[in-house]
Amino acid sequence: MYGYCVGVIGIDPEYFLDEMSQDEVGAIMRAKSESDKTTWEQTRLICFYSTKGFKRPADLFAFNWERKVAEIKKQTREELQARVDKLNKNGKKRGISRGQN
Repeated sequence: MYGYCVGVIGIDPEYFLDEMSQDEVGAIMRAKSESDKTTWEQTRLICFYSTKGFKRPADLFAFNWERKVAEIKKQTREELQARVDKLNKNGKKRGISRGQN
């Protein structure tokens, strides 16, 4: 964090070490991240209008903050138990002991 805040953002090293709270560091890092996103989105928009071959800017290139996060399927107790049983069975085949009697 020190290197990012002092080197990239430009915060005074003494201020960072002696006076900043963790909340301030987090807030500054989030603000810098948002600023970077804005800069990259502006760059993409300029490229988009320069090429004029795409339907929308995200078709030109997508950023990691635009990707959808896959939903995790909630498993039932029976599905979890079946998975544990399968792992235990495979472990026994390989000679791996889980400390169970």
